[in-house]
Amino acid sequence: MSDLLPHNHLALIFFPALLLSLWLTPVVIRYSVRLNTVDRPSERKVHKKAVSRMGGAAMVAGLVLPLLFFSPLDRTML
Repeated sequence: MSDLLPHNHLALIFFPALLLSLWLTPVVIRYSVRLNTVDRPSERKVHKKAVSRMGGAAMVAGLVLPLLFFSPLDRTML
């Protein structure tokens, strides 16, 4: 049980991750339109307009960056 992070430390990771994900998602969507990495609608697809394929990148970055910045790293984690 002592290996778990305290609740205030988890909040220190959670809230920046939330805010970073909320900020990065529209940025990545605009960037994906410029890179033409969107999924276009067709008769086989459910969506009616183009959808970004890079939305998950914003979510991953929003989670990984605060984890790397706020988590205590030691040699046992590597």
